[in-house]
Amino acid sequence: MIFGLLHGVFIFGGDILLLYSVCALTILSSLTLPLRELLHKSLLFLIIGALLSIIATVVLAMFFEDSAMLRSSEEYAELYELWFSGYLNQIWMQGGVAIAIVLFSPLFIYWQVAGLMMLGIFLYRFGFFTKGLKRSQLVIISLAAIFFTSIDISIRLSSLKLSEETISTMASISAIFVALLYAHFVIRLINNKNNIIKLFTAPGKLAFSLYILQSITMAIILRFWHQDFHLTAHRIDYVLIAAAYTLIQIALAHWYLRYFNQGPLEYIWRKAYRHSLHMSQKKRIA
Repeated sequence: MIFGLLHGVFIFGGDILLLYSVCALTILSSLTLPLRELLHKSLLFLIIGALLSIIATVVLAMFFEDSAMLRSSEEYAELYELWFSGYLNQIWMQGGVAIAIVLFSPLFIYWQVAGLMMLGIFLYRFGFFTKGLKRSQLVIISLAAIFFTSIDISIRLSSLKLSEETISTMASISAIFVALLYAHFVIRLINNKNNIIKLFTAPGKLAFSLYILQSITMAIILRFWHQDFHLTAHRIDYVLIAAAYTLIQIALAHWYLRYFNQGPLEYIWRKAYRHSLHMSQKKRIA
């Protein structure tokens, strides 16, 4: 939670760590539930999250003109000037966004995040991450992924004037099923000892450190070094930046792990956890 708060306020307002930590605190008591109860509770949360996403999309489409902000508009120019008027303003704006995401999460994203956490625990205890999906399960998940992805694409291609943020609420539903398919195929590649998948093991071990590092790097490049980039860049430019930096992170992770066993933030996080666990055990004994 502390990492997320610092990251959200000082580096990137769209931080996920703060929201994840708050959601995790609310479901800790559910993690030891019997498997069937845990599955039912996770599905209930996911269904509530999906329904809220659908309702939000329908309401915005019917009653509000939620069109995307154009770069040529006065609104964009005002926001651009405010954002680059100073780092202090960025801190206030980022902090507001990070806190707002947590405060308003029960209205939309909390249910999906908490539901996915419980589903992940269920899948872990069920052995999914060593076996993957059965054939019948794979067919059902694939059909669901195709169905909800088709709805998402239809909305994007329709004449509805919706912002990217609104459209993403619907995409979050299809993302659940697509993510399960990704996980299944990754597990199969690992079980078959595929050499390509080994390329991504190093970044996986440094996921926390790399997540924060990419925020710092992009902030330096796009906020301080090349501020005018946003005024001329197109979607393909951002895609190329993401692709190039992904390759850099993979190479950096492999190089780093030649000399160290874990990332710097992973080390701090685990050390803090062990200290907290030790203190709680001492209190129980006392």
